[in-house]
Amino acid sequence: MTLATSGAPIDLIALAGSNLRSTDTVRVRGSSAAAMTSPVFDVTVSAWSGTAPNRGATTLIQLASAVTPAFVRIDITSTGNPVGYVEVQRLVVGKKVVCDGVDIGCEHGLEDQSQSEDILGSTVFDEFRVRDSWKATISNVKETDYWTIWYPFLRGVGKTRDFLFVPETDPAFLQNQAIMGRITSSAKGSYRSSDLLLVDLNILQV
Repeated sequence: MTLATSGAPIDLIALAGSNLRSTDTVRVRGSSAAAMTSPVFDVTVSAWSGTAPNRGATTLIQLASAVTPAFVRIDITSTGNPVGYVEVQRLVVGKKVVCDGVDIGCEHGLEDQSQSEDILGSTVFDEFRVRDSWKATISNVKETDYWTIWYPFLRGVGKTRDFLFVPETDPAFLQNQAIMGRITSSAKGSYRSSDLLLVDLNILQV
């Protein structure tokens, strides 16, 4: 698959919610030409590693530096896939916002949005999927990083735009920790000193 980019800098390509196996591979290239001549990056990775995914696999391809290719090409090798085809729920191509890590006390939650009603004395459920959530605090964000990186990101996504949240890039549990989500309450940055801020995020899986 080859797609045209917006021309904005990118340093992350991700496939979220796929039916890929750990033995499958994903190759990603970027170039100024759709034919991928003289690519500015050419990376091949295993679809995933670590604990098996519970709700579809997430493949992360992080580039060493941000680039501005006109086209990105993704090639997936999934020979003998049990269902006979490759399925990916979300494709993310963009710029990552990175921190040293979320604070101790970060909360992972599960929100069951099933609804119930009483019918003739019996409780009947309309069952919906259980969605993952994260409540995260990120300390010691430098003022420069907040106003040049975090602020544009938080203002851009608001409460309506999806983004990929990866609380920890260690592959051991990444498959069950990373979610495509939206911020569910107003995100905020709080000054903790003249040059350090604390960022609070509440994120619910979409």
